[in-house]
Amino acid sequence: MRFETIARGTCSIGATGEQSAWEIRRTEHKQVMDHDSVDAELASYRPLLGATVWETIRPFVHATVAGRCGEYSLGKRRMALIRMTAFAAWLHATGYAQLNEQALNPDLIDYYWHHRRTVVTEQTAKQERKLLRAIAGIAPTIERNLPASRSEVKAPYSESELRDFRRWARWLRIPGHRRDALALLALCAGCGLSAGELMHVRRSHIIQLTDQKLGVTVTVRAPRTVPVLQAWADALAQVREGEPEELVFSPGSRTRNGNQLVNVMRDIHGESKPIAGRLRTTWLTRHLAAGTRLDILLPAAGLKDAISLAPLVQHLAPVGPEAALAQLRLGGDL
Repeated sequence: MRFETIARGTCSIGATGEQSAWEIRRTEHKQVMDHDSVDAELASYRPLLGATVWETIRPFVHATVAGRCGEYSLGKRRMALIRMTAFAAWLHATGYAQLNEQALNPDLIDYYWHHRRTVVTEQTAKQERKLLRAIAGIAPTIERNLPASRSEVKAPYSESELRDFRRWARWLRIPGHRRDALALLALCAGCGLSAGELMHVRRSHIIQLTDQKLGVTVTVRAPRTVPVLQAWADALAQVREGEPEELVFSPGSRTRNGNQLVNVMRDIHGESKPIAGRLRTTWLTRHLAAGTRLDILLPAAGLKDAISLAPLVQHLAPVGPEAALAQLRLGGDL
């Protein structure tokens, strides 16, 4: 009430340009109210995410919205909170970057935009991209001229980590957990599927291809058929066994979301855990290292263009100068 009384008063700024004492007090009081409003908005927001996922991404989301969106209107700030939560959840699920300031860069936002174009309408995806870039402080008039980001992307899994995951999956005591773990590894590390695609694979989707080896038919997001890497062929064969129309991952779950992925990792010890997005990154990086042509790799990965592969280049094993020369000469004599 006190603030409302002051706000209705008249104000005049003297010839010196200085504000009166009550105007200064009004401004300071409004800043406090705005700060309290942001805190209240953040505290009351409850996204439709698993509790574990939200607790993981919440500090990043809150810090970003509080630090960058305090001057937004209530409606726009709410929308920023929703968009930042979705972006952070995607980063967490895919493992493409750490949840910090470096994640707010044009490359990752564009990568996310390309993903969203396969899920929502083109117009909605553009609106999300525009707001995320505004939150990141990227001016629309110069955003295309900014240098490429050098933000860190989570590295693909090493051979030893993959061996540990395989050993862990095979020794799980509960059959359902063992089945889910093998499906996660065979389809994400062996076929490059995303978490969302994994959730919709049925045993009948695992098929024998023209070379008499196994592959999987993806039916959601970007329908395609992907052959399994030979290292994971035996695991995929085990996943295939059973009722043809049964889902291969967590078939008894009523909902299909990331909570099941969290549940399957409860029995694994150590810091390294098999995350679907990072397993897909490992699959992509291996194909890049092997020299798989982009016109073959992109459709197999369900990607529309190569922009999303740029962050993975830093994780390719370095080659010596002579090997580099040989490649640039297309294998000819030095």
